[in-house]
Amino acid sequence: MIKNRFLFSFLLFLQLFSTTLSATIPIDQALMVSASVKNNHIQLHWDIAPEYYILADKFRFTTEALGLEFGTAIYPQSEQMNDPFFGKLKVYKQSLDIQIPITKNELKTQVFTFFVRLQGCSNQEGCFPVHQQSLLLALDPSVDEPPLIKNPVEIPVQGSSAVETTPVEEIPNLMDSFDFGETDDQILPVEQAYQFEAAFNEQGTLNLNWRIADGTYLYADKIKFEIKDKTIR
Repeated sequence: MIKNRFLFSFLLFLQLFSTTLSATIPIDQALMVSASVKNNHIQLHWDIAPEYYILADKFRFTTEALGLEFGTAIYPQSEQMNDPFFGKLKVYKQSLDIQIPITKNELKTQVFTFFVRLQGCSNQEGCFPVHQQSLLLALDPSVDEPPLIKNPVEIPVQGSSAVETTPVEEIPNLMDSFDFGETDDQILPVEQAYQFEAAFNEQGTLNLNWRIADGTYLYADKIKFEIKDKTIR
């Protein structure tokens, strides 16, 4: 009975103490990113929602495109804040612009996928698991422009043999024909990202085990234990 009471108190404490939480709004809405390629630089921009911020030292940039090499990323000045759990942190709030120079371009195609790994936090909820944002970029800006429609498209309608449309009016129908696919990059709830188990062995020792999901981690120096049942020593 005492062991069960202790285990319940310990699990409750971990739940309250955890600072890596699932977002109340999707992370890509809290940290909205846009990107383009201009003057041989990848230009990244984030609109950061109120009460949210990005950790300045958690950025990682990668691509699977062969033939591209990048220089050192150019960051703006970050600001310092005091976190109740992690102490002094360098962060970005409200908006953020980062430039990454392209030092080698032997890409055979004009379009490539660029990956950004970052960690965002909330003033109310703490820090979320490390998150990856995928961006489809074009080296030639004209690739992003809609194709030119040279001739009007005739669409039969009831009561008329045909109706003439202009290229501008036809663009929505043209865009609907493209299938850009869907992504399933979701943030795991904390209970799934850090699956916890605890049990006493035959010697009466409490064994703790966490199964940590890929792409997430725990701070080794931030795990604390507390026994709230004063009868246990």
